[in-house]
Amino acid sequence: MSAAVSISAAKLSPDRSSSSGKPRRPPRPGRHLTMEMAEDLTESMHEEAARLRDEIKRMKKMDLEFAQDMMSS
Repeated sequence: MSAAVSISAAKLSPDRSSSSGKPRRPPRPGRHLTMEMAEDLTESMHEEAARLRDEIKRMKKMDLEFAQDMMSS
């Protein structure tokens, strides 16, 4: 009777081995951080692009104002 109990208990316990009999590796802890870092980098790149776009607009406006001042004088 104890053999039947141990067999059913073994079936209920989670099997942590792969089909080859080797234990599975736990997920890499760095993967989440790497994805988070990639998202942060993407966000900072978008922010930098927006700042550069705004700076270009400001410089074009300043250049046009300067050209108008030169033409009117």
